[in-house]
Amino acid sequence: MVQTNGNVGWLHAVDSLMAKNDTALAMAVYANIQPTNKMEQNYWQYYQWLFALGAGNQLSAADSANLYLLAKGCPLTEGMVVYAARNLYQSLIGDVLDWTNDCGEEWNYRKAPIAQQKAATDVPKKLAENSAVLLYPNPTRGSVNIQLPVGGNWQIAITDLSGRVVWQQHCTGCQGIVKPQLPQGKGVYLVKTTHAESGKQTVQKLVVQ
Repeated sequence: MVQTNGNVGWLHAVDSLMAKNDTALAMAVYANIQPTNKMEQNYWQYYQWLFALGAGNQLSAADSANLYLLAKGCPLTEGMVVYAARNLYQSLIGDVLDWTNDCGEEWNYRKAPIAQQKAATDVPKKLAENSAVLLYPNPTRGSVNIQLPVGGNWQIAITDLSGRVVWQQHCTGCQGIVKPQLPQGKGVYLVKTTHAESGKQTVQKLVVQ
């Protein structure tokens, strides 16, 4: 049984269950939350996005815009969920953005605002160009192969949808197939590969069943 103390308790319970990849119970707990203020609404909306992405759905244009707005918000007024929203945003666009937390900041974006992109789940052109990085089998119940198209120095990372790194490796002089250690929990993860010499990146969704 999940013990809670009002909405704050429910939100903490959802966060804890998501960290354990117990999505089914997290969704059941989430159903009990009725936001009563702005911060609670932000957390509620963030988990709704996570559940949608975890189910293999894409964010709508409106949700993409709202994720962007939350990610650029002030943690002091919008809640610490702003940091989680930033991680999610970065995971979806496959890039790391710069910001400061003076709550009056203008983010130093190297990309147009997410609301002006086709959708947050679209991979930028520079990532799509390196489509020769293959990920298989996907979905997987056991192991997965990452086939690198060229040799060189590669940075490979697997993150969950909140941006938490669950496995990473800096591979010097690598080519061919890399077999990463998969996370224990079932769910949807992001596999990011970066070729140091060319700077080309890919971000691919991996489903662990």
